[in-house]
Amino acid sequence: MQLLQIPKPYCRNYTFGSNCAESCECVAENSLGCNSSSGVCDCKAGWIGSSCERRCDPYHFGKGCEENCSCQNTEVCDNENGTCFPANVCLARNTLNCLPALSLTCQQVSENCTHGDTQKPSLKNDMLDICCGGASNFTDSICIARDDCDCKTNYGGFACIACEQGKYGEGCKQKCTCQNNATCDHVTGKCDCSRVVGKTGDHCDEDCPPRFYGLNCSSSCNCSQFQNPVCNPQTGTCTCQSGKTGHNCYEDCRNYTFGPNCAESCECVAENSLGCNSSSGVCDCKAGWIGSSCERSCDPYHFGKGCEENCSCQSTEVCDNENGTCFPANVCLARNTLNCLPSLTLTCQQVSENCTHGDTQKPSLKNDMLGICCGDSSKLIESICITRHDCDCKNDYGGFACIACEQGKYGEGCKQKCTCQNNATCDHVTGKCDCSRVVGKTGDHCDEDCPPRFYGLNCSSSCNCSQFQNPVCNPQTGTCTCQSGKTGHNCYEDCRNNTFGPNCAESCKCVAENSLSCNSSSGVCDCKAGWIGSSCERSK
Repeated sequence: MQLLQIPKPYCRNYTFGSNCAESCECVAENSLGCNSSSGVCDCKAGWIGSSCERRCDPYHFGKGCEENCSCQNTEVCDNENGTCFPANVCLARNTLNCLPALSLTCQQVSENCTHGDTQKPSLKNDMLDICCGGASNFTDSICIARDDCDCKTNYGGFACIACEQGKYGEGCKQKCTCQNNATCDHVTGKCDCSRVVGKTGDHCDEDCPPRFYGLNCSSSCNCSQFQNPVCNPQTGTCTCQSGKTGHNCYEDCRNYTFGPNCAESCECVAENSLGCNSSSGVCDCKAGWIGSSCERSCDPYHFGKGCEENCSCQSTEVCDNENGTCFPANVCLARNTLNCLPSLTLTCQQVSENCTHGDTQKPSLKNDMLGICCGDSSKLIESICITRHDCDCKNDYGGFACIACEQGKYGEGCKQKCTCQNNATCDHVTGKCDCSRVVGKTGDHCDEDCPPRFYGLNCSSSCNCSQFQNPVCNPQTGTCTCQSGKTGHNCYEDCRNNTFGPNCAESCKCVAENSLSCNSSSGVCDCKAGWIGSSCERSK
């Protein structure tokens, strides 16, 4: 005889197991119940997971999320029935209008970081932009919102990610005041100078304080304490003051250099100087030398440091510019002299300051200098020099102080006489006349008249007159001399209005009503018919 099988009771209220003593771990609003034997949750359409805790992803719907959505790229479908609606992807922590059932972690999205098409607008690509591009981290969550993301206070821009650079505050509507490409806090607007080199302050626009440089002026300069400014605010390189050099600006300038970092060269004549000031570049001249570059010797009457000592020599002697020792000497014109002492050369410009103070009756080197340099301003550009004993003149020069021959003399010793006329000059060596400043004359002696059709200095200019004139023009001025019957600037015009003769300067003596005209060259009247006489004054 078979025993009657009594069915097990059906568990209710999310219980299962023996005597329905166990509780199912299902999310009640996402499930229909659970298996009364195993406790496995029976998820509603649109939900999956052991507890029915997860909604379908935005691209699937239905029971077990097994149906594919057929929405546009910028839409999502209802997880239960697949209905499409427009949406946006937002960063969940900054967004007020997330659809609670449509949130994902960036950890989930990151599995597809390499599979997006960032050129094609889509919700998927927006998710990838947020989670894969560094705008958030894998612990962040993203969500779906209908239409635009409604951002929390102090957030805005794409997907409610923190304000774009340069903006801050509620709605990201306030503008940062940071300078030099510094960033600002998206909530407070406070500038962050940590990546700005050589600047600091509230707006990252203030120069580094002394002895600091680098990012936000956070590094200390390693330079001599006497430098100001201490170092370059960007690189930290020491900015050496005048007279100092070296990595830390502890070394003094050497080898005729001066200035900041010893970058300038002193303009001193090395053989005449001891060195130069490392800060200013001022030359330190040796005894016997002066000038900004120590380029000038003491004058013949002074010696020593700064040329401040007076020589005690005879009037025909000079003293050594360094130690004051006297020796006999002569004054010579430097450009014509072979034996100048190189350290004893003066310009006539220097000497000319004493032109009115000499005693030309008393032999002395000073008076010889005045005799050479004074009285002719053109000589101020000349230089004179001191020689031991007599001046040794260059070839073709001679006489007092090796000055070139006086005008009117030439040749060795300036003993031959020039033969030039009309105040022409001659070459002091060859005696050849120079007519270049003589008007209306030419030839070997500048005494020949200009040839036809030439005039002016050395007859070098051509007359601009009618070819029929002779003589053509004035040899001095070039003014055309018109022949009889011609007039005008170039003598091309015939005489008119009863005039005749050279340049039409004469008036014809004809009775006007009895004559036709007169000859432009001779002035002879051309009488009308029935009239005769030199003036056409008589009738036939």
